[in-house]
Amino acid sequence: MSRTVQFPDEEVSSSETFERILPLNVNFHDPEDVVAIPTNYASRAAMDVHIKQIVDKIKEVREEFSVMAAKGLIDSDYVDTVLHATEVVVDGMILNIKRHYHQREEGLRTRREREYAAIRRTGCFNRIKRAFVTMSYSIDTHAVIMKMEENKRTRILLDAFKKLRLHSHIATLTDGGSEPHWNWSLA
Repeated sequence: MSRTVQFPDEEVSSSETFERILPLNVNFHDPEDVVAIPTNYASRAAMDVHIKQIVDKIKEVREEFSVMAAKGLIDSDYVDTVLHATEVVVDGMILNIKRHYHQREEGLRTRREREYAAIRRTGCFNRIKRAFVTMSYSIDTHAVIMKMEENKRTRILLDAFKKLRLHSHIATLTDGGSEPHWNWSLA
C-alpha cells in the first residue's frame, strides 16, 4: 500500500482543510515512515536534528533506487511520485527554516525597540546607553550571521534533494545494473 500526497482543491485554507491532508511520506514502500514537518522550532539544535532525519530518509530512498535499478528497470511513474513527494517535504522544511530565522530577526528588532523605550521612559537621554543598546542589538551583524545559518541549513536539504534527483536519473537509465542504455556493447 502506498500513500500519495493529496492537496485540497478549495482555495480557502481552514483547520478542516489541513486535517484532511494526508501525512507526507518519502518512502512509499514503508507506509509507517511518515514525515512530520513542525511549524516552529524551539532551538537550532532541534531544527538540525529534524533536518538530519529528513536527509537520512532521502538517503534511504536513494539507496532504494540503487537496489531497484540493480534488479531491473524501475517504474518512472514511481520515481516521479517519490521525487514530487520529496520536493514537497524539502520545500516545506525550507519554508519553516526561513520562517524561523525571520521570527528571530523580528524578535531582535522588538527587543531593541523595548530597550530604546525603556531608556526614553527613564528620562535619560544618555548617548552612551543608547550606543550600547545599538551595538548589542546590532541587526545588520545578526542578520548576516542568521542569513549564513539559514543558507547553510537550506543548502543541506537542497544538496540531499539534488543527489536524489541525480540517483533517480541514473536508476532510470540503467538496464538491470549492468550497463546504461546509451552504452552499446559491440558483442
